[in-house]
Amino acid sequence: MTDVEQIRQALARYWQYLDDRRERDWVELFDEGDILLQYQSTIARSRQDLDAIAGDLKNHAGGKHVSSNEIIDVDGDQASAHSDVMFLAPAADGTVNIAFYGRCDDTLRRTGAIWRFTSRVIRFQGGYHA
Repeated sequence: MTDVEQIRQALARYWQYLDDRRERDWVELFDEGDILLQYQSTIARSRQDLDAIAGDLKNHAGGKHVSSNEIIDVDGDQASAHSDVMFLAPAADGTVNIAFYGRCDDTLRRTGAIWRFTSRVIRFQGGYHA
């Protein structure tokens, strides 16, 4: 698998692990050293911060994140990725609504054979994110 394919896997795993409430797997997607996760007013700078976010996932309504339009640039063991995301929220009547959408700006580092996030900044561009 190429570096770009491996990074696409990391981008997909981020949302699938979040949606599936796989807390430990989600935290493990991040580098152990330098970390920045930022969305809205939430900022995480350590694995401990990520653990707190992961522990709170069960308190959020279910739904599905869908990401697309990945642009990935690899430079040795460092990479940047930019992608779009939207969140599909089920309504009580069985319909599905796009609750919000935005852009993810990421940096990743290869450690051994694994690409991990060092930074993920999510900028919501429409809808409402609680």
